[in-house]
Amino acid sequence: MNNGYKLISPEKSHAGEISQIEIECFSVPWSYEVVSNVLSSKEYVFAVAADAEGNIVGYGSYNAVLDEGNINNIAVRANCRRKGIADAILGELMNKAKAGGIASLYLEVRKNNLAAAALYEKHGFEQIAVRKRYYTEPRDDAVIMKCEIL
Repeated sequence: MNNGYKLISPEKSHAGEISQIEIECFSVPWSYEVVSNVLSSKEYVFAVAADAEGNIVGYGSYNAVLDEGNINNIAVRANCRRKGIADAILGELMNKAKAGGIASLYLEVRKNNLAAAALYEKHGFEQIAVRKRYYTEPRDDAVIMKCEIL
């Protein structure tokens, strides 16, 4: 990855930094306990980005059932955005999913999050449905997107 950022192996010790990114990026963030648990779970796959000093600046995760994966979150600290970090994280998640035999990935994105939707479309995701009033704080529709990767 460019700009002094790199993808690193996720570790349970990253739970605190990832929890802080959750708080910064989401109106209803995962708690430290949830982050810690999913980092330890074999059911979740993570991609984590760090700066030159080793500080976590972004992450993404998916979980799988059989050959379908669901991307849970992709988040990057506000002061590190627009540097290709989310793009690299999503690419890494897709590579891991393909290597793991996942045939298709799904995700939900706020209807008003145009930047995220554009990123997903760049990687081949297509809108397949809308869940009205899915998100709270603030209220928004969820656009369900899917990408065939195998």
